Amino acid sequence: MYPNRLTISVSDADDPYSVSEYTVSAAAERLEPLLNPLKDRLIDPPQDDRNCICPGYHPELFG
Repeated sequence: MYPNRLTISVSDADDPYSVSEYTVSAAAERLEPLLNPLKDRLIDPPQDDRNCICPGYHPELFG
């Protein structure tokens, strides 16, 4: 937690350096209902650097 934002990271319990599709799906199912009340405060992209999937560093993923 930071004064102006909450950062959430998802990792696989068995291999924290490789995140599977299952891990992301499972995390989303549990986190999205809890975060839904905060959707009007969403920052997208959350950060514009090489550690974030964002248009500035991964333009091929954004149409």
